[in-house]
Amino acid sequence: MDHQKQKLVRAFESHLSGDIESAYDIYKDVMVADPGGIFAPVLINLIQMQSVHLRSSKLAALLNLKRNGFMPATVIDVGAQVGTQPLYEAFPEAHHVMLEPVQENESVLQGICQSLKSAECMMVAVTSRSGMVSLSVTDSLQYSSIAEQIGDPLNNRLVQAVSLNDLCNSGGYSGPFLIKIDVDGVEIEVLKGASTLINPESIFVVEAAMLVDQPRFPKIIDFFRPYGFVLHDIVDHLYRPSDSVLWQVDVVMVHEDHPVRQKHYYV
Repeated sequence: MDHQKQKLVRAFESHLSGDIESAYDIYKDVMVADPGGIFAPVLINLIQMQSVHLRSSKLAALLNLKRNGFMPATVIDVGAQVGTQPLYEAFPEAHHVMLEPVQENESVLQGICQSLKSAECMMVAVTSRSGMVSLSVTDSLQYSSIAEQIGDPLNNRLVQAVSLNDLCNSGGYSGPFLIKIDVDGVEIEVLKGASTLINPESIFVVEAAMLVDQPRFPKIIDFFRPYGFVLHDIVDHLYRPSDSVLWQVDVVMVHEDHPVRQKHYYV
């Protein structure tokens, strides 16, 4: 086996192991040394496609914030369901607060809390003000809503709701804060109750629907604008299966003067 083929095999082994950066560099060297070869260009294109897919994930966005110096002291997961793994992977040293209204998910969340350095879960809904609210739950328990009827009305239940302002005032949590919000339609209500957290140190990751009757993407952007927050990243693209049209994304909102936005040139 000649030298270039050996390099190509070594690069492919690195590629399969997940070390795509090393593989990419070797593929480029092989392509320069053998311009007529077909394998290196094809594998470089594959890596480029993989990189785009990986970078558009929530975990990649959080790790990129971390690389750029963001280290939250407290991570608040609004609508935790059965856990949000990227939050724990990116920021294992933070204190994690998981908020989830479906009582049946408590045992799973408690197990996650026990596996983390510092964490707690509360079985509550989150909205603009504290009190009791009616929660609609699907039969699978995968989805719940305080905004609309999504399951059998016989399964509706009254649950405790809190605002993030009240939660943080009573909990004494320290910033900087990372707040992830996945609440299927009441994002603005959650944000209305989080005014004390919408400060230049905080970062928000909010699920935003695109194609429902009242798309929430522009409303979320508009809500943050008076606070000096801007759209920083878009991740977790979800496409409608029937026609591959974009259905929802997660938007990463940061203050325009946040340190992660201090670089204002392309390279």
